[in-house]
Amino acid sequence: MPGTANRSGLPAAGAICPKTRPNKAGRGPLEEERLYSLKEARALLPATVRRLEQIAKLRGQMRAWGSAAEGMAPAEGDAPGLDELLASMNARLRELSDDGILVRDLRSGIIDFPGRDADGPLCWCFRLGEPDILYWHRPDEGFAGRKPVAEDC
Repeated sequence: MPGTANRSGLPAAGAICPKTRPNKAGRGPLEEERLYSLKEARALLPATVRRLEQIAKLRGQMRAWGSAAEGMAPAEGDAPGLDELLASMNARLRELSDDGILVRDLRSGIIDFPGRDADGPLCWCFRLGEPDILYWHRPDEGFAGRKPVAEDC
């Protein structure tokens, strides 16, 4: 969002700090949804960034494999190495899912950490390359509806 960040890359003054509730509310009867406070999401961010970077690397390897395999005849056998790449990618995605992290766009590295405040569900939004979790939005607003998190949040 133009004009919302200061020189440190953090959102400017006047940003919003939704007050999150403890990690209890919002669980449906069919699934246990993990809810994060901003502090909890930020604590998990370094491991999450490593996984997103691994996924990006695997995606690059898969693209390279696909380019190299274009000239292969179907009779030349299975895709050597592709199964391992797919298994590694699926493992990283499963780790994110097991942590309750919502992958929104693999290409851009956009993820959400579900949370809740007094007004209802929210998402702590992160995009690979950002220095921290700097934005949040309501689930129905998506990435386009991101609002800056207050610096003192």
